[in-house]
Order: sequence, then structure tokens, then C-alpha cells
Amino acid sequence: MGRLTMVCSLSYSSLAEFEQVTPLITNFITTLNSLQRVVRYLDIPQEAPLELSDDVHIRKSVKISRGELVKLEIKRCGDTLKLVTAGGLPVLEASKDGKILRLVEGQKIQDITTHADKLHLKDFRYSVVAVNSASQDADIMAQELVKPGNNIWLDLWHDDHINGMKIEFESLSAGYNDDADVLKNVSFVIAPKAKAAFVGHSGCGKSTSLLCILRILEARRGRISYNNIDSRRMGLKFLRSMIGLVPQDPTIFDGTWRYNMDPFEEFPDGRIWEALRLCRLLSYVCALPSTLNSNIEASGANLSLGQRQLLSLARMLVRQPAILLLDECTSALDPATQQSVQETLTSHFPLSTIVAVAHRIETILNFDKIIVFRTGEVVEQGTISEVSNIPDGVFAKVLKSHQML
Repeated sequence: MGRLTMVCSLSYSSLAEFEQVTPLITNFITTLNSLQRVVRYLDIPQEAPLELSDDVHIRKSVKISRGELVKLEIKRCGDTLKLVTAGGLPVLEASKDGKILRLVEGQKIQDITTHADKLHLKDFRYSVVAVNSASQDADIMAQELVKPGNNIWLDLWHDDHINGMKIEFESLSAGYNDDADVLKNVSFVIAPKAKAAFVGHSGCGKSTSLLCILRILEARRGRISYNNIDSRRMGLKFLRSMIGLVPQDPTIFDGTWRYNMDPFEEFPDGRIWEALRLCRLLSYVCALPSTLNSNIEASGANLSLGQRQLLSLARMLVRQPAILLLDECTSALDPATQQSVQETLTSHFPLSTIVAVAHRIETILNFDKIIVFRTGEVVEQGTISEVSNIPDGVFAKVLKSHQML
């Protein structure tokens, strides 16, 4: 009996010591794993710099108070509308097409405000493309600038790029890790404000091209330029700020509808409501208990996939990026809604160059250019008419069979 008591006592003592040592060993192993990961991450190639000294915003949204805006008056000289200061100095005038307010020669955008530092601009050669919720009409924008109000939202576009953004691939080759090239000596040009579609079967390089445009994937050889500016001379923050992406599975934030539409609070509510209307979400949001302040769950769990896709597109309508990338962003929509979205893409991105990865023929029939990929190479490019009439062409065969891409 005494021997059994002694064995039990020893076993209990060993177990207690083991319980004390186990956490120490576990923590030690966890620390070693953490150090190993830190060392591994230090060896990962880093992205290019976020900002470079010569970066200039192509498009800038600015909110200023009415008191920080100089007093302006509308004057008409024949058919030309001008905005002049109280002293009679012309500052802005309507463009020839009547859609934007351009700076009068010799003036700068800082001349319309008494607090130019709040514009946060390195360069002041900008035109006004939207005021509050008004856009595409210089007369209405001018009226917004002169009428009473608390705040003014200005949407500015740099004069060097006011005619849109040209995208040019020049002998570009790119791939993942140390694997073989996915894109092989790819060259094409997308004109400013054009709508271009990447066409081809899975694995041909369409999505890889989008990653190269965003510089998530860097080119191995060749280059991409925007309005003849080499993308490698742009800071990543500047580059990506001018590009909008609507993916097939969109990113939705945990927050209100307003936060999801405008996370940086750069735009007025009127612009947001208009975007919701164009994307057929207006009636749904109006029926919510708190409308724009109603909450969306993490990853959009309380929305359908179609609603998430429409929300992602509405976000871009508010922002109006210089370049808009679409990756089958209407796959979950019914035909009627999809047709409405196609009309919105055609009419309501007036200054954007649109690049779409096409999976269905009917979504790209009104595009300006088709670029056909096969095994990482561009094998055909041109208008719908040009590529569909190539004898035994890839696109002609797809169009004839009307198959999925």
C-alpha cells in the first residue's frame, strides 16, 4: 500500500512539472516560427515606391467651404460662358463642347479659392469636370459655383490629361514567380476614352494583363505607358488612384452604404444617389430603415452577389476613374439589369478609358476595340467589324458559335 502511494505521488509530481514546462516549450516554438517568417518576408521582393517626387494627380476631388471660394459671377461673351471674379478677372470658361469648365489662359485653379493650400495640389493646371452633383454641363456647374451653400465639391482633372488616358503595351512580357512567361511580347494601344475588351479562352493572359496595368504584377520586359508616361516612373499610389476595378467577386466593406460608396468622403450625397439610380439600386436603398446610413455586413453577407456587383459598379460611377477595369462584373445580373448596366457603361463614364475582360460576347458588342489573346500573345486586334471578318480568325469562330470565353 505504501509503495502504491509513493508511485502515485511521483506520477502527480511529474505531471505537474510537465504542465509547467509545456507552455514554455510551446512559446519557444511559436517564437522560432515567427522569426523564421520574418526572415522569409525580408527576402520577398518589395513593391515599387508608393510615391515619387514628380507624381501629379490626374484627377482630384476637393471639398472646400463656400467662404474659401472667391466670389464668382457668370458672364456671357456671345456663345461663351465665363466665370469672373468680383474684380472682373475671367478665371473659368466653358469648353467648346459645353461639358467642362476650363481655366482661362494664364489663370490657375488656385485663383478660385482664398485657401489654395487646401487643394493639396503640386500643379494648378486643372479643369473643373464636376461641381457638387453636376457634371457634363458647364452651365449647370457654373450655377453651382455661384449659388449660396455651405460646401462645394470640386472634381478636377489635370489639363495635360483632360482628353482621356491612352494605354499602350509595348513588347510586354510578364509571368509569375520563376515560371515561364504568361504574356509574351504583347503590344497594343487603347485610345483615350475608348472601350476595349480582352477576349480569349481561360489561361490566355487576359487577367494577367489587368494585373500588369495595376502593377500588381511587374513586367519582365517591355513596358506599359499612360499618355506616353512610362508606368515605372509613377508611384504606385498615384498610379492606382487613377484606376478603378470592378471584379467578378467585388470587395464590400463592413459599414454603411455611404461608406461603401465613398469611403474617403470625397463626394456629395447627390452624386451617390445618382450612381445608385443608374445601377438600379435606388429603390432598394430608399426602402432601408436608414437609407444610406443602413449597415452592410462584412463581405456583403446581407446582399446578393448581383447587388454586390452593382454596388461595386456604383462606387466607380461616383469616383469616375481615368481608367476603369472590368472583370466580368455583371455575371450575376438578370438580362434586363445587365442591359441597363451596359447602357450606363456606354454613357456615364465620359472621360474614362474602359478595359473589360470579356467572358460573354453580348457584353462587348458595343465596344470600340477587341484584343484577342491566345497562349499569352495578341493574335488579333481591331474593331468588332475588323476582327469578326478575319478569315478563320479566333474571334470570328467564337462569334459564330456564340460560345462562352
